[in-house]
Amino acid sequence: MSKYQESAAARVLVGVSGSPGSLAALGRAAVEARLRGAQLWPVTAWEPPEGDLAARRFPAAAALVPEWERLARERLLDALRAVFGDASTGLPGGTLV
Repeated sequence: MSKYQESAAARVLVGVSGSPGSLAALGRAAVEARLRGAQLWPVTAWEPPEGDLAARRFPAAAALVPEWERLARERLLDALRAVFGDASTGLPGGTLV
């Protein structure tokens, strides 16, 4: 097994949006990570309101990027709390698995 395969095999990656389906996927991914002795890597994605192209057309939108990133982090943390409760603190991969 290559070094890349070893490191990739040690992670379970799951996309989280906060939807009921993504919360179920997060819970299932946590179970899978435990079974495999792997780290759980929950991720979320975001795009500017009205889309990336609209944000590029208005330079003032760049000032809002930190706020959009904060909202995305908040959405991910809310999903983690919904699935795992509020007891754990720290990086999800090391703390929850």
